[in-house]
Amino acid sequence: MIPIRLYIAAGAIAASFAAGWGTSSHFSRAAAARDALALSEQLRTQEAQHAAKESATLSTYAAKLKRESTAAAAARSDLDRLRGALTGPVQPASDSCGTERARIRSLEVLFAESAGLSEEGGRHVEQLRADRQALIDR
Repeated sequence: MIPIRLYIAAGAIAASFAAGWGTSSHFSRAAAARDALALSEQLRTQEAQHAAKESATLSTYAAKLKRESTAAAAARSDLDRLRGALTGPVQPASDSCGTERARIRSLEVLFAESAGLSEEGGRHVEQLRADRQALIDR
């Protein structure tokens, strides 16, 4: 027969083994919770940095859009002004050919003067040729 002390010793060993198993499980769960909390904090920090970066980028694009919109509005008003000037009502002159006739008369005068200057230039060339020939013949 097995003495009772042996049963008591075996029971104590089993109880201590079970207590150690539970304590080890408790510590491993605490470590996992700490790791999860650290990862959560790291992700929250990364999210805040990303949000700040995106906010800066968005404000930059908003400012650029505002500048471009202002420039487009100015260009649009210039375009509208030019369209209005080009498509405005055309008022015919009382004598629609009067200005053209005056230009034609002034051109006739200029052509007559240029013809006279050409003839005078030709006479000067003939005179210079004769003077040159006279100098060579001496």
